[in-house]
Amino acid sequence: MIAFMAIFVWILLFIIALLAIVISEYKSERMDFALYIKTLKERNNILQKENHELWNEIYKRRN
Repeated sequence: MIAFMAIFVWILLFIIALLAIVISEYKSERMDFALYIKTLKERNNILQKENHELWNEIYKRRN
């Protein structure tokens, strides 16, 4: 009976360790994805500014 309890406890500890690893990996992936989204937003802002400047030049040439 004691051996069964020891095995059960070790299995529980193993499962808890696996869950901790999975959660930490998930958290780091979320951080990477957030950084990717932030980079895309910054790039989009830069492209919008460049587009606005180009349209201003085209508009000035027409007038």
